[in-house]
Formats: sequence, structure tokens, C-alpha cells
Amino acid sequence: MHAKVFLQKNMNWLKIVLLTAGYLILASVIAEYFVAHNVMVNGDFFTFWGGGKLVSAGRNPYDPAEWLAVHQAAGSTWLENPTFVYPLPVAVLFVPLSKLSVNLAATIWLFFCQVFLLGSIILTALAVKWTRAKVFIPFLVLGAAFFRPTLVTMTNGQMSGLLLLATAAAAYFWSRRQWFWGGAVISLLVLKPTAALFFLPAAGFWMLWRREWKGLIGMGTMLALLWAVGAVMQPGWLADFIAIGQWKVTMTWGVTYPPTIWGWMAYLTNLTPNWQVYAGIIAFGGMGLGMWLALRAARADQWLMMIGVVMPLALIAAPYLWNYDQVILVVPILVIASLVDQTGRSFAVVALLPIMVDLLAVALFVLARYLNHDAWGLLLPIFVVIIFGGVSSYIQKNREKPIANFNQLKS
Repeated sequence: MHAKVFLQKNMNWLKIVLLTAGYLILASVIAEYFVAHNVMVNGDFFTFWGGGKLVSAGRNPYDPAEWLAVHQAAGSTWLENPTFVYPLPVAVLFVPLSKLSVNLAATIWLFFCQVFLLGSIILTALAVKWTRAKVFIPFLVLGAAFFRPTLVTMTNGQMSGLLLLATAAAAYFWSRRQWFWGGAVISLLVLKPTAALFFLPAAGFWMLWRREWKGLIGMGTMLALLWAVGAVMQPGWLADFIAIGQWKVTMTWGVTYPPTIWGWMAYLTNLTPNWQVYAGIIAFGGMGLGMWLALRAARADQWLMMIGVVMPLALIAAPYLWNYDQVILVVPILVIASLVDQTGRSFAVVALLPIMVDLLAVALFVLARYLNHDAWGLLLPIFVVIIFGGVSSYIQKNREKPIANFNQLKS
């Protein structure tokens, strides 16, 4: 009798525990699968592992000789860059994993990437106060898991999952007006500078416009902390990183066609004179339009506009960025799904919306394979902006409430 009463009182918690345990078990199996079917020692993950290995040994990952040596020691034949190409705090982050073998470390990292994915879904649902999210959880998880940028992140062992979690956490803190923590976590995007290049200044300007001084202090604190972490290990790391960053831009500028305005314009114009001018006008013009829309929105809606409009535009404005970085779009896609749910659309429409985005991503992948480049991949963020704009406009037209309050209106 007592056991029955206990189960009745705690059934919801037991369901959560069982579902979480099931997800974690499945995540571990999936992580092992990806490691078994990919040569992690010759992929992106090795960049992080190798950087951590050198830092843990007190060596300089920006030294070409050291970088070559860590590859040779691990049996890696993949040497895409002459040195480590990320900010030094990224290497510090991977120091614990560098103590393990490459495959075991990759398995653990991919497991955590899936934890980051689930955490991002939960944080985004909490940010928009989507009370019915639990009904759609299986579909949201499947949609996010089979999203092409997610699959590429898993295949390559990239760190985009961490950036996704930082974006979702920032949305959560901004929605609750916890500006310091919102500013702090969004600054983690600087770990992948190309993803942060446009959005971090935009976020800083937005908080300055609103006079959210705590948010700016949070951004400054996190950036200073990240610099200090690197400086403790290697005082001159920032200059070394800037130098390799300039080399990377020189080697890829106009040579590859990433899914950005710059890659698209380079492909479209076939590198005709002034193609960079045209790309710059479109990139900065798009960011300006996005910021104008965000700043003119109701104050309660501005953080939604930053996530749903400015963030995707910042991704296509970046000069160098690849498909796996678009995993950040999971956050605005979930926001769109929550808003569509509140417009009274059927269960099927809301549940299948992430799958529909997945199909678009697959179509763009097929096109990329056919053309042998991914320049048209910029249509994915543009699609997200258009859908977000359409749904938010519908809500504003039919409800005399801020979008941010819309999820609380449905009975």
C-alpha cells in the first residue's frame, strides 16, 4: 500500500528519471557508433584533443613543430592546418579528455554533445514558457538529432554542441532578465570566433541600447576570464591565435564556398572584381536590418528577435563558417515551433515542423554534393528568419500582447 501511494505521488518524477536514463543510454550507444564509423584521429576532433594534449604537457599548440609532433605521436595523417587554429581556452577545455585515448575521448565528447542537445531543448522551452513542450519532446529531440548540422557535428566531433548550449542558456537568462548571466554565457561563442564575429557585437550593442549594464559586465567578465585562462598557460597566446587566424582567412578567402553571404557571393560572381564589396554590403545591410527589427520590437520581445532574426543573420554574415556551426539554429527553430503551437495549429503541424526543416537541410546537402560546395547552405538560416518573421507577425496581428507573453495566453 505504501509503495503504491509513493508511486502515485512521484509518478511524474519517475517518468522523468526513466526517460532521462533511457536517453543517456541511447546517447552513449550513438556516441560509440559515430566513433566506430569515423576515423577520429584524422578529423576535427583531433584538433581539440591535440591542442589539449600539448597544453597539458606545457607545450605551445601554436608552434608548427609541436603541432606536427603531436600528430605524428598519435598516428594522425590529417594535418589541415600548420598549428592549432582555435583560441587557447578551447585547448584548455579539452585537457581532461586529452589524458585519454583519442577514440575514448571522442566517445565521451560525443556523449556530452547529445547531453548539450537535450539541455538546449529544455532551456529553450523554459525560455519561451512552452508549457506543452513535454507533449512534443520526442519529436523535438528527433528533429534536433537528425538536423544535418547536428549529424555533421557528431561525425566530425566538432564543438558546435557547446555553442548551441550557450545560445540556449543565453535565451533562458535573457527571458528571465538575468542579464549578467545572459551576457556571460553568450560570450562563450567567442570560443568559435567566426560564429561570434557578428552576433557578439550585436548582442553587446543591444544591451547597451537597453542600458542593461549587468549584461555588458557579464560579457566583459567572461571574455576577460577566457583571456586569463589562456594567459596563465601561455602569456602571448592571443597574438599567436590572431596570426593563425589571419593565415586561415588568407588560405580560404575566395577559395572555398562556405554557406555564408561571402561564400555565396564568391560562387555567384566567380570572384569577379568587387565581389567582396557586394558581399559586405549584403552582410552588413542584413545585420543592420535585423538589429533595426529587434530594437523596434516591444522590449519584452527583443530577446526573441535577437535569437530568431539577428542570430541566423549573423551566421550568414560570418566570412568563414561551416554547416556544423548552423546547429545553433536549433534554438530559433524550437522557438518557432512553440509559437506555432500557440497559434492553434494541429499537433501534427507542430510536431512535424522540425522534421520539415530537417528535410530542407537534406535537400541543401544533396545540392551541395551535386555542386561540390555548400554556398547555397545559407538558405537554411534565411528560411528560419522568414518563418520566424511570418509567425511573429501573425501573432502581433492577432493578439494585442507581446510575443514573449503569447505562450501564456492559450488556455
